[in-house]
Amino acid sequence: IHNLRLRTRHYLRAYIAELTGMPVAQDEHRALIESCMNGDVDLASNQMREHVLHAGKAVIDYVGEHYKTGK
Repeated sequence: IHNLRLRTRHYLRAYIAELTGMPVAQDEHRALIESCMNGDVDLASNQMREHVLHAGKAVIDYVGEHYKTGK
């Protein structure tokens, strides 16, 4: 996981900066923290999974689009 994070960090930062992905991520983080604080392990687990999948797809789409356009 550490190596994956290192290799994708710059793409994630670019996605957040250019596509305003941060507000969505912040909302997801807040919901996840709330679930953790409420002790709802199942909900927190599902939220984390969805968050990681959503962020991963967004980064893949971003990289794919910029690869096509050469940006």
